Amino acid sequence: MNSLPSVKQGLLKHDLDGQVMVYDSSSDQIHLLDVTTGCVLGLLQSGIRNPDMISAEVARRIGIERSDDLVSLALEQLNVAGLLREREDIAPVSSVNRRDLVRKLAAAGLAGIVIPAVITLGATSAYAAPSLAA
Repeated sequence: MNSLPSVKQGLLKHDLDGQVMVYDSSSDQIHLLDVTTGCVLGLLQSGIRNPDMISAEVARRIGIERSDDLVSLALEQLNVAGLLREREDIAPVSSVNRRDLVRKLAAAGLAGIVIPAVITLGATSAYAAPSLAA
């Protein structure tokens, strides 16, 4: 895989205490991304499409050893959540054995911190509506 997919247009993103909340108005869903997945999303939004550069930058920003598996898993989570643009010329992200990755990271004491995850919720119309307060 030489190039990674781009992020879907029209997403509203807000940083929350090390996590990232993303509102997708096209699906009316709110996604809560962990620190790893939020970092990958931000790097993709900045225009970085090189997997090696993203792996290195995620490791630097989070303060962990570089792991291509973490980035692959984060990309899978973003794809499943519908936050990536569909492009036929990009090969699907290779399957990562999540159980093995969790075991390795748990041994290093990092499993709860960096395992890529996305929690998706349906947004209420009141939450999605713009505020009229001045």
